[in-house]
Amino acid sequence: MGNLLTFIGIGEYQETTYRWVTQTHTTRYVAEALVRFFAPDRVFAVMTEEAVEKHGEPLAEAIGDFTVIDSHPATSEEGLWDTADGILREIPCDKPLIVDITHGFRSQPLIALACCAFLRTSKRLTVERIVYGAYEGRDESNVAPIVDCTSFLRLLDWSNAADIIIRYGDARPLRDIVAESVGKEPVKELRKLKAVAGTLEHLTAALALIRPAESLKAARQLARETQSGKPIDTMPPHLMPFAVILERSLGRYGSMCVPAGISIYARESLPAQAAIIEEYISTERYVQAVTLARESYLTWFCLDRGLNPADKNDRVTGQNLLSELLKKPRGRSGEKDRQIRYEWEQITSLRNDIDHAGMHWSAIRAGKAVERVKEVCALAIARLRS
Repeated sequence: MGNLLTFIGIGEYQETTYRWVTQTHTTRYVAEALVRFFAPDRVFAVMTEEAVEKHGEPLAEAIGDFTVIDSHPATSEEGLWDTADGILREIPCDKPLIVDITHGFRSQPLIALACCAFLRTSKRLTVERIVYGAYEGRDESNVAPIVDCTSFLRLLDWSNAADIIIRYGDARPLRDIVAESVGKEPVKELRKLKAVAGTLEHLTAALALIRPAESLKAARQLARETQSGKPIDTMPPHLMPFAVILERSLGRYGSMCVPAGISIYARESLPAQAAIIEEYISTERYVQAVTLARESYLTWFCLDRGLNPADKNDRVTGQNLLSELLKKPRGRSGEKDRQIRYEWEQITSLRNDIDHAGMHWSAIRAGKAVERVKEVCALAIARLRS
């Protein structure tokens, strides 16, 4: 059935009746009630030596065999880490875990939550429930509810999803957690959240695959779906993390919006493509950055020379003109063409170095390549916004 992690201190625990849904059990120890309710395979109790001396035997009489995890003094960081180390070493990860924080003293619940978060990620531990026996909330019949705090573990999932989209530009974990959190909500506006999360995921996927036309369209759709303020304004408390992430995402991707009907080959779309390149740099996707910089620069050059960058022949003509600039002696070019020559040479040489996997004698090292990408993309961005 799983395992139970509980905390036992040196307090004078009083007998009360604990209630879980329709089940009740009268005991001094909430752990005993949880054993009756959930029938765990093993029980792990975090206890100091004083706690074992005071409660070890009566607890064993109440719940049977249990494993003690030493709780060290919380008077130093070392003591906190020793307690955490005991939890990380002792808790098996092959079965679901129920965490009881009722008698956790001061920092202990925080340590337990941090350990569970680490084990969930590193060893795929399933935390089935986090519960709290609300002794102080007992009624006139001395019945205390056991409160299910598991939903707050979701904040860790939201934090992970936020970190991934902010640092890496990947909205897939966010899309999944929104879908799970919304579920079959009867409120129509809440069901729309899944569509919004799906659009955001589509946008980040298009960006990852260097699809500027698809990216700009998805950015426009995201802005349209959230333009009225709904469904953001109607979010219940357990979905408010999405509102925070979405607000940041709208600011981040808003500069990629262009009016409907504007092609990626139109001059009006070039600033949005510059914003995409900046997004690549901020999320350390340097291959995508320099690849798009090269293509967008060629589009700008075609437009500057009166060519149609959407036309295959005109685009080849534009590329040939740039190649001719590279061959022309510097002194025989005007100031503007000399600058274009310099920029194109920088962009194409770096792009070739990276896209051809550095398989040539003059390949630059990775650290230097990152610096060069930032420098070269800055040149392209300036052109696209000129």
